[in-house]
Amino acid sequence: LRISARAMCATEYYQTRDARYQPRRSVQDDLARLLEQGPDDPWLLQLHGRGGTGKTTLLNWFISRRCVVHEPMVACARIDCDMLDPVALLERPWLLLIEAAEQLNQQLASGPFRDLLRSFGDHRGRLRRVPGAADAAEGDRRRVEHIGGQVEIGFCRALAGSPPVLLALDALDEIATRSRVATEPLSRLVDLLFRVHSSVNIVRVVLAGREDLEQLVPELLTQSAGVIHAEMPGFEDIEVADYLSRRRVTSREKVQAVVNKSHGLPIVVALYADLIDGNPSLTGPDIEENTEPQLEYLISRILTRITNPVIRWSLSYSVVPSVLNIEFFREVMLPLWRGAARGEFVVDELDPDLQSRSTAILAKERPAVPSSDDNEAIGRLWKDIVAKANASEWISARSAAGQEDVIVVHPEVRARLRARVRG
Repeated sequence: LRISARAMCATEYYQTRDARYQPRRSVQDDLARLLEQGPDDPWLLQLHGRGGTGKTTLLNWFISRRCVVHEPMVACARIDCDMLDPVALLERPWLLLIEAAEQLNQQLASGPFRDLLRSFGDHRGRLRRVPGAADAAEGDRRRVEHIGGQVEIGFCRALAGSPPVLLALDALDEIATRSRVATEPLSRLVDLLFRVHSSVNIVRVVLAGREDLEQLVPELLTQSAGVIHAEMPGFEDIEVADYLSRRRVTSREKVQAVVNKSHGLPIVVALYADLIDGNPSLTGPDIEENTEPQLEYLISRILTRITNPVIRWSLSYSVVPSVLNIEFFREVMLPLWRGAARGEFVVDELDPDLQSRSTAILAKERPAVPSSDDNEAIGRLWKDIVAKANASEWISARSAAGQEDVIVVHPEVRARLRARVRG
């Protein structure tokens, strides 16, 4: 079971290795308090902070390096709400319990959720806009409510006598945005979590996103016992220096330049470390003199180092879909790259200097793009793209049980670059 739990978060374990992770002591302590089991100990942490402060990185560290490796092991369900349908999530919050059951069932002895998943597992696809046989009940509101009640009962029954488990709902940004107009659906979601904990008090919950949910559902999150709140801070100057030291950036001139330009925003600090790693000759004045928007500048310079144009194009345009999977890559991207390789059009690069160089290079030498029936070559190319995605901080690959990795762009980056590449 521990092996299974570790395998499920192997990518996150690698991404939060010492050289890439800056400890966030105060918030880590808040997370650790959730695992204490006294009657007065907290069970729900509401974590919020501006984009790019490292909330997702912190959760990945906590789950992969604290929950599943320490004794006793804590089974975890990490639910990335950015990859799910927010409408379905708010209309039918009980779908989250099915998603959590799928993950927890692989980590708990005897697979306690087998009956629940056998009866209601088909509904899980609704969170990902995947049609299925369960959709037949969609139009019957009473039927849907009945199913939701059965799922809740089955979920709580399966956890009876279980050791503590953690449900981490990350990237609640779109849900919070929709809830500014009408808070009732969010209230139902949070109320469901309260009922589950009331029924099975070994359940621990993290709600993470940019918005302070306390402002949207104060009746649930402000006056309730066992709820704690934490705001994710930026880096202090000393933390910037410590992180850069972990990334082998020790030049005082470069460190001070990054301190000055990043204003302590962790994602910007990490991207500067990526940039310096690929261009060691970069000086402090080089960093200081940039006047372009930070994220766009850093990512365009990082992409410039990728010499294979097909990989570079795929990563540049990975901001277009909500997640980039191998199906989108095969069916949408590769036909475009084949056209570019034949000279039918020129792919826009993020870096204007690279654009002119790339055009000249492609006029002499066309890149190799696998044909539609060369599955082996497509698979190799996809693995190379995944490897490149995991080499930087603005983009990452995430594993899904029984599926190919998907590539996810940091929300702060996706929002800034999507309009640019679409334009």
